[in-house]
Amino acid sequence: MRDTPRALVIREGVQRAGREAGRHALVVASPSPRRSELVQALRATGFAVAVEAESEPDPDWASDPSLDLVVVDLSPAGLRTLGALRAEDVGGSGGPRIVLLAGERGADQVVERALTLAAAGNGSRLRRGGDPARYGALVEQAREQVLGRDFPAALVRLEEAVDEDDRRPEAFNLFGVIAEILGERSEAQRHWRVALLLAPDYEPARENLQRLAQLPRMRGAPDLG
Repeated sequence: MRDTPRALVIREGVQRAGREAGRHALVVASPSPRRSELVQALRATGFAVAVEAESEPDPDWASDPSLDLVVVDLSPAGLRTLGALRAEDVGGSGGPRIVLLAGERGADQVVERALTLAAAGNGSRLRRGGDPARYGALVEQAREQVLGRDFPAALVRLEEAVDEDDRRPEAFNLFGVIAEILGERSEAQRHWRVALLLAPDYEPARENLQRLAQLPRMRGAPDLG
């Protein structure tokens, strides 16, 4: 599978970021060293930064005219926010630039510059994709545990897989399958959307989203990938 850029642009927005004085950014991420690094570096590049982490996402942030940039990561806080995105929030051109922080190589110059400055300034290690073989083995173990309906064990394996490599969609697809089986439809949709943001051509997540939209009696078994 191709590498997923670290800064995956979900929406271009008004594209003011990086060109105007008085820029404002919102960082949506759970507390972590990486969040601290990103906030500090964005401030160093001239942004006034607000942080959203503990509360449910404000439904109006995607159209907030006062924001130039929104950076969302794949932490629990970021997943909640991604789940609140609507189709018009992704495809429209109004509101702030929206960037998903995931993967290794930079695609958004503003965010990647901030990450580079953060790493250079304090020597900290930003999250990297890990061993592909270990990732694959963890996902396969989780898949077998899902088939055996040992969901707690499967969730542990999937968390380990995402910690190993947060660029790939397979673990998020299985997170969604477990959520659906447990009756958490919104959570399932959220995970499958993240999988498709990481890999738009990942068919199991797309099929699961389409299947969930059907009447219950018409749905088949979830696609475990």
